[in-house]
Amino acid sequence: MILLWPAPDTAPTAPTSDQIKASARARLDASLKEGRTTRQVMLESGKTPSDELCQILWDRKPHSEQQELRYAMWMHGCAGSPQ
Repeated sequence: MILLWPAPDTAPTAPTSDQIKASARARLDASLKEGRTTRQVMLESGKTPSDELCQILWDRKPHSEQQELRYAMWMHGCAGSPQ
């Protein structure tokens, strides 16, 4: 059985400025949280977070994962002091 729905009368609407800003903010927040999580794992394993160590861990992330995160915010969360 194949079900067919009628095509919508209007084209999809573009996201609003507020939706774009909210999406960007969520991406920044997720990057910071991921960096802080990485920092916590390092601390729990007895390592001292540093720019160099965080860069090594960033470089080991798959490209697809790097694209989902914002590098500067992730590094801030990883190497920066916790808030």
